[in-house]
Amino acid sequence: MSIPLTDEGTVQTALEYPLVPDQIGALEAHFQSRDKPAKPRAFVLGHGLWNKLNTTATLAWTKQVQDTLMDRMPYLYGEQEVVPKLFVTPNAAGELKPDQFIGEQGNIVLSKFEHAIGPAVRNMGFDHLGTYNMTIQGTSPDGT
Repeated sequence: MSIPLTDEGTVQTALEYPLVPDQIGALEAHFQSRDKPAKPRAFVLGHGLWNKLNTTATLAWTKQVQDTLMDRMPYLYGEQEVVPKLFVTPNAAGELKPDQFIGEQGNIVLSKFEHAIGPAVRNMGFDHLGTYNMTIQGTSPDGT
């Protein structure tokens, strides 16, 4: 998860589920006010390969982050929603991806993950940017 937390572009990263209290506290601490910010902001939740593309864990992680943010940033949700929210799924595996990762992080698994996660996060109020199709021709191990 990467979140721009300040006007200077600070980013918060949490790579586990469930989020531990320190991560939740750090996330909450960056949002000093429950009031709508004066400047426009966007909330971007980026998902990598950290949980072996486990759909259930990803959705539980997303819900935990969302619940934390709902408490600290009520303007993100409901009728007065003013902040765009985007969920970005991982890119395709490149042709140089080591064979030992293909079963867990190969293109078939990535494609299935993207198709499963997209509708689920849209139901949670996020727009979804799937990067699989736009990175499939990548040659690096991670498809970039």
